[in-house]
Amino acid sequence: MAKLAYTLRYDNAQGDIVEEITESEPVEVLMGHDSMLEIIERNLAGLQAGDMFEMIVGEEDGYGPYDEEKIVTVPEAELLAEVPEEAGIELEEGEIIPIEDMEGKEYQALVLEKADGTVTLDFNHPLAGETLHFRGKVLSVRAASAEEIAAEAGEEGAQSPGRGGKEEPAIVSRFKEKGGKETPGNRETKGRRP
Repeated sequence: MAKLAYTLRYDNAQGDIVEEITESEPVEVLMGHDSMLEIIERNLAGLQAGDMFEMIVGEEDGYGPYDEEKIVTVPEAELLAEVPEEAGIELEEGEIIPIEDMEGKEYQALVLEKADGTVTLDFNHPLAGETLHFRGKVLSVRAASAEEIAAEAGEEGAQSPGRGGKEEPAIVSRFKEKGGKETPGNRETKGRRP
């Protein structure tokens, strides 16, 4: 387990801040169990408490290129078919929503647009297509307990299919088969740990 404080920015050391984790509220990650990008784990390997780190993560080592094929438009009624009407769920543009595929795997999708009874969803990782600058400090390092390892294995849950940029989730294919179409869109920034 490594306890980290860091600043993640777009492009370089002067780029806009994507995420900032302070020493007063650090993040603790289980190393070697896919809780961070592989390139970051490789760069952190062997560091000890007090060590500083800095790296650039390109799109190929990060969240892959932005893929217009991962943008689909679907009927809103189909998207909300399993949600009880009394729940009063109302999708909003800019919202990140969980969507489950036929195998039960959960993905995150950004609602780009709602119009004429349809919803345009972006299944790209929010940081797809971005070069990232990662600078921080290792606050502590310790062995993980069996419980922590088991808990991490059980928390794989929601993923963004854009991670790595090489796969198209079944949910995207299913929507395309039902008449979904590609639509250009913008990206919002919110994501899992780099």
